[in-house]
Amino acid sequence: MNNIDIFPKPDTRTRRFYDLKIDDLLEDETVLIAKIPTDNRGIIPLWDDLKKKKSQNIIEIEKLNQEKIAFHFNNNNSIEVLLTDTEKLLNILARNKILIDVSGLPHNVWAPILKCLLENNFSFRVLYTEAESYRLHPSPASETLFDLSIEY
Repeated sequence: MNNIDIFPKPDTRTRRFYDLKIDDLLEDETVLIAKIPTDNRGIIPLWDDLKKKKSQNIIEIEKLNQEKIAFHFNNNNSIEVLLTDTEKLLNILARNKILIDVSGLPHNVWAPILKCLLENNFSFRVLYTEAESYRLHPSPASETLFDLSIEY
């Protein structure tokens, strides 16, 4: 049996990101978002609304360097963690319901988080915002070769 076969089938609801509402979130779902999104897709109006109405349900992730991130909580506390520190990641992510918005996070941040959750049998949802359109990057370097941003 393939490992993928053991996971439940995902909810295939599709929405425009500006149509997302608090009602689309599960009750008491904790949302992980980029503190500073890498591109416009990570800027979702719902997250600002959630910060105002249910700030305890949102955690901002900031990339500090290639190996380390910081989790920022609503009470102005933050915790720095190495992306390879599974135990510390699990302590932070030990919540009943998690939604991770990977749209504004670089892959080298969200991939280790998802790996940690999957390997430890956590149930979670992932939000990915597709760009409305794409443009070729005018001068692609190795880190921007697959950049899907719509503005430069």
